[in-house]
Amino acid sequence: MSDQPERPEEGLAAEPLGEWQLVAPRVSEQEYDIEHHGDVFYVRVNDRGRNFRLAKTPVASPGRESWTEVVPHRPEVMLEGVSGIADYQCGKLLGGRYHRLAPVFPPGVRMPLDAVARVPEMIAFAEAVDLTAATEFLEREWT
Repeated sequence: MSDQPERPEEGLAAEPLGEWQLVAPRVSEQEYDIEHHGDVFYVRVNDRGRNFRLAKTPVASPGRESWTEVVPHRPEVMLEGVSGIADYQCGKLLGGRYHRLAPVFPPGVRMPLDAVARVPEMIAFAEAVDLTAATEFLEREWT
């Protein structure tokens, strides 16, 4: 049984004193949370499994019938949040004072989180990342 409120409502951050809007009524044993991004809400919801999935829906019609799947539920992976939205929000808040360091493996290289035998490969990858731009950015913007 969910211990969350019976009727969650989401106010738009741009209009904190504006009218609140019901996104979707609560359903027993289900949780969802909302991230506002422009004219859509991103919805992290566990309606298809305990590890959550990600959907999006227009702000103008946010009900469950409008939810479009973005990332499906995967039994082996817990979707804990949506960092892309946080990245977008940080960029908006900090503007030119925001820099994201996000090295990625080359195309075709996959590194499962439980690949303990490949830890030396991960360390080598991390040590090869050029941090010059990040260091210069921090010294220029934050000192």
